[in-house]
Amino acid sequence: MARITHTSPSSPAAGRWRTRPYAFSPFLPAGDRRLFPWIPALERNWRRIREEMEALGEEGFLRWPTRSGYTGTWKVFPLYARGVRLGQPERLCPLTVGLLRSVPGLQHAGFSRLLPGTHIEPHRGFSNVVLRYHLALDVPAGCGFRIGGRERHWREGESWVFDDTCLHEAWNVGSRPRTVLLLDFLRPLSQSPHPARLLLKRLLYQHRMRRSIIGQARRILAEAGGLEDIDPDRITPP
Repeated sequence: MARITHTSPSSPAAGRWRTRPYAFSPFLPAGDRRLFPWIPALERNWRRIREEMEALGEEGFLRWPTRSGYTGTWKVFPLYARGVRLGQPERLCPLTVGLLRSVPGLQHAGFSRLLPGTHIEPHRGFSNVVLRYHLALDVPAGCGFRIGGRERHWREGESWVFDDTCLHEAWNVGSRPRTVLLLDFLRPLSQSPHPARLLLKRLLYQHRMRRSIIGQARRILAEAGGLEDIDPDRITPP
């Protein structure tokens, strides 16, 4: 995580963030079906997605691979990694993975869980070629999210899209875990004032991702203590 600024959710400095100018607003209208026509199906089925997530228990949830940049415990259950869907998660979460097939340019997807007492410190993503999506599945009181100085709170069954190159942080000071469905997908060309430039950046980004796709998948699977039976050679392309 690059350029981390140590700012706690309760710090007075949290309300005085200075954000650099962006070509796009930090938050995009998740309700704009012209840009994101796949969102309504996810929101309509959020309870069924949550049921699949709950049926997993703790099996297959991995600690976030980077140990710096947050305090507490941040776990993920991977569904897609670098543009490919993983076989065992697809068998465990068939509805969720089926719905994700309709997301154009999907790069990463999974259930993101913050245990009580966890704080992901302010940070920026490394490329605005991708956008990030959150669908709130299980959100207790005491959870929050801040981006570009603006604080928001998840509501179960609702979702939002944001540019994670904007400074952002998340926390859970509640009494039980917070879980969202998290997606990274390629920014639509129609959203850029310079679509040709964005297309070139997308091609470079995808090339960089594909160079290490199998190695990355093997690393994820090797860390999945509860998923030893997964054969990485059976990873299915999107």
